[in-house]
Amino acid sequence: MGQSQGGVTPPDPSGGPSPGGQGPSPLERGLHAVVGTFYQYARAPGGGQEPSLDPPAFQRLLRHELGHQLSDTGQPQAAAAIFALLDANRDRRISFDEYWHLVAWLCHVLRHRQYGATPAPPPPALCGDPDAAPPAPARGDGHR
Repeated sequence: MGQSQGGVTPPDPSGGPSPGGQGPSPLERGLHAVVGTFYQYARAPGGGQEPSLDPPAFQRLLRHELGHQLSDTGQPQAAAAIFALLDANRDRRISFDEYWHLVAWLCHVLRHRQYGATPAPPPPALCGDPDAAPPAPARGDGHR
């Protein structure tokens, strides 16, 4: 799933055995997928900094991993707009914490579309301005 960063062996993606020896639960596999996907695309910018996503890596992640959840993921302008909303510290890189805001927002979208929950507003960090429009919502019905 992820790639080793700086010679460090990535942890076992299974998360270890679950009680009863049944293997990881669907939630545990999902958590590992969320984290592992970030590290699959992220690179350390140097100087001992944590791996993060630059604009091209972020666009690849959107296009390859979220094409069923976000519209226009192949469009550079759309990816740049989402990047700008997520890049809270304006360093032109998306940290894991900044990426997490996108994941949380997508969970709200899925909750609304698949389970009929009242739509929640996007996380404030995703919109920056409370009156700003969020990135293009999931297209279709959200099913793969």
